[in-house]
Amino acid sequence: MMDDLHNNIYVRHGMTKISICQHWDTPSDRINGTAAMQEVGIIPDDDDWGNMHIKKYYASLDSLIEVLEGIRDEIDQKKYSQSSCQGDARTAQASASSAT
Repeated sequence: MMDDLHNNIYVRHGMTKISICQHWDTPSDRINGTAAMQEVGIIPDDDDWGNMHIKKYYASLDSLIEVLEGIRDEIDQKKYSQSSCQGDARTAQASASSAT
């Protein structure tokens, strides 16, 4: 049943793996469209999800687009270390960002 409470979409930008996800606390939250967490993460080359570079997005298309464009730009500018996803981009994250 817990698998029904999250949705992940995996995409690539070049050779970099990206996860776009939504998580709900309860089945009724999913039905009502109230996500507990919505975020985009750069998956490290070593697949260590604990060191993922993550940015939250909010319940609007504009917010998701803004976060995706920011992630794309960080990948293009190589502002982070792929093996740990830490570096300039991590310290420059908006206050809405968090690591899980």
